[in-house]
Amino acid sequence: MSAPKQIGRTYNQHHIPRPYMAGKRRFSIYWTWSYPWEANRDLTELDNRFSTMTEVRRVAWPAFEGSEWDKMNFLQGIAGTLELFHRSTLAFLIDAFDEDEIEGETRVVLRLHPKLAPYKAAVFPLLRKDGQPERARRIYDALRAHFPVDYDQAGSIGRRYRRQDEVGTPYGITVDHQTMQDGTVTLRDRDATTQVRIPEDRLVEELRAKIG
Repeated sequence: MSAPKQIGRTYNQHHIPRPYMAGKRRFSIYWTWSYPWEANRDLTELDNRFSTMTEVRRVAWPAFEGSEWDKMNFLQGIAGTLELFHRSTLAFLIDAFDEDEIEGETRVVLRLHPKLAPYKAAVFPLLRKDGQPERARRIYDALRAHFPVDYDQAGSIGRRYRRQDEVGTPYGITVDHQTMQDGTVTLRDRDATTQVRIPEDRLVEELRAKIG
């Protein structure tokens, strides 16, 4: 993920009644993403009487350099709504969303890191005959013991690839005629759209290496 850019040096100061918070004031720092910016961090300025607490540590904020805040100790807030899971998820999704063009058609793709992708791989039979669906199902059952994986046999193979691109699945595994002959499958990379053939019994090892 690309690093967010900071918007200027303007901070919102919220004076909060002492009974509700240990700090004197709270600051919201805003960041730009590839979509309308959102508050991404919530900091609390601490009283001097808390400066010896082990939880207190200096946080390096470049925009504070040379300002009145430069010498202060800050404790990053984790209870505020801005630090909850849904805000991080939104940032990941916005940053990963992309569109490109393949063979004259616009492709919507969610370039999630493999560790963040809901499905690590999807398994497809090229055709719904000649034993390919049964072979693909066996591969799917073997893989799902190790990773979250999906199975899809509806529609053309191109449409199935696009559906998985849209939800961020990083790898596609296709069972085809050659699989039935020599036991190899195609492994497709979501971002590069390239394909390589590997033995089906190496899929778990290969995916583990790629996912990290």
